[in-house]
Amino acid sequence: MIRQQYGGGLLFRLQDYYRGGSLVPNNSSNLGIPTSGPISFANFLGQGSGGGGGGLVVTHSGAVGSQFRNEPAPSSLSVSASGNVLASGGSGSYTCTWSHISGSTAIATPVDNNFSPTFTATVAKNTDLTAVKRCTVSDGVNAPVSTDMNVRLEYNTDI
Repeated sequence: MIRQQYGGGLLFRLQDYYRGGSLVPNNSSNLGIPTSGPISFANFLGQGSGGGGGGLVVTHSGAVGSQFRNEPAPSSLSVSASGNVLASGGSGSYTCTWSHISGSTAIATPVDNNFSPTFTATVAKNTDLTAVKRCTVSDGVNAPVSTDMNVRLEYNTDI
């Protein structure tokens, strides 16, 4: 539970979990967590809520767009899909950058600080385009967190 709230890797270092350490912001949401000396699980109860605190957590939705036409149909169509990236915890002041990881480069990579991107591309009849776009979110306090969004744009006909 504590690692979920504040983050941390496989190597457990107690000093990272003191208030003001590398994982626990020194703010009003964490006043029950000591800055040094004895520390217990009870110190974390009710901390890191309301106004930030804790580790940066990032989730996303996938982006799937589909177009269907009866024949005779155009040889290609513009297809769009929207996705969302949600950040929580940390300082509450979020920025993000996007990068292309794999798949079709015809699906444009979103501009920075766009947490609700729309992906659009021209798709040939009875085919699909797929790509993976990485969103890296930072809050200026915790280590940046990345999430990979799968994007699928498809255009199908009745034949």
